[in-house]
Amino acid sequence: MNLLLTLLLLSISASASQDLLDRAKDLYQHTDYKASLQVLASDPAPNAATHCLIGKNHYMLGDWKQATDSFEQAMALAPTNAEYALWLGRTYGRRAEISSFVMAGFHAAKTRQYLEKAVALSPHYNEALNDLFAYYLEAPGFLGGGADKAEAIALRIAERSPAEYHFAEAQLAERRKDYPAAEQHLRHAIEKAPAKSAG
Repeated sequence: MNLLLTLLLLSISASASQDLLDRAKDLYQHTDYKASLQVLASDPAPNAATHCLIGKNHYMLGDWKQATDSFEQAMALAPTNAEYALWLGRTYGRRAEISSFVMAGFHAAKTRQYLEKAVALSPHYNEALNDLFAYYLEAPGFLGGGADKAEAIALRIAERSPAEYHFAEAQLAERRKDYPAAEQHLRHAIEKAPAKSAG
């Protein structure tokens, strides 16, 4: 009898949590991040998805420390979730941009670690590949960046999107100051971009 009651209470709690999460997602989609956080604060049993959404709200509000904490809680509950790893990498990236020189290096290393983890967990995850490409392109070698690494990611991007591949190659060519090649790749990117239907 006690077991049945426990299962029933757990079921009700899960249903309530999902309802709160759905309402909070809707508010997040409408960019009402503070209201979304208020809804999520009333969740009696936050799960990984709840912590992730809390993190996204804090991220959008520019509270990188709170966002980091929330994404780390999401990762602790679901360590193989590529989306959580991606957002944690993005958040550390933001923290690297505003930190002191010493802490910037630490946060940048964490950025690379989690972006690489997101790609490892989901090799065809478009957003993770794009973010990791951008990191390799922008970061200096001592922080794990490099054109050769960016090139390798660009080739992986080519497997799923020729247009995005050429856009990535244009960025690489521009970095090398090979402006004719950059222009050529941009032309190819435009040619291969999916046609948008007139609305």
